[in-house]
Amino acid sequence: MTILDERVEREFLPFVRRPGRYIGGEINQVKKDFSKCDLTVALCFPDVYEVAMSYTGLAIIYDIINKIEDVAAERVFAPWVDAEKILREKKIPLFSLESRAALAGFDIAGFSIVIQMCLICSTLGVSISEAPTEVKTSH
Repeated sequence: MTILDERVEREFLPFVRRPGRYIGGEINQVKKDFSKCDLTVALCFPDVYEVAMSYTGLAIIYDIINKIEDVAAERVFAPWVDAEKILREKKIPLFSLESRAALAGFDIAGFSIVIQMCLICSTLGVSISEAPTEVKTSH
């Protein structure tokens, strides 16, 4: 698992318009030690932090998964236009809010597609993540 903490601090946060979208630390945030987990899950929401945090479904899934002792779930949100540009220019992969781990390092990356427009932003997240992809759908 690649942790991008230093790169995010030096090369990313000082240059985005709203760094609060990317720093985490909220009440009830869960940050587990990956070395003690058998499975890591990135819960990806294909919109910016402010929109994603109002989606109760994400909070429920995050809570349920993190109650499992040896499983870690972290949140990943779509970057705003200014942040996407910096991520691409500096070749910083999309990262999780809690530990700033590269999305490509998670065992599972799940995307919440609550409306059809979210599908477009999901492809953005995958392209910035530099992760290999395999798509599975459930009905």
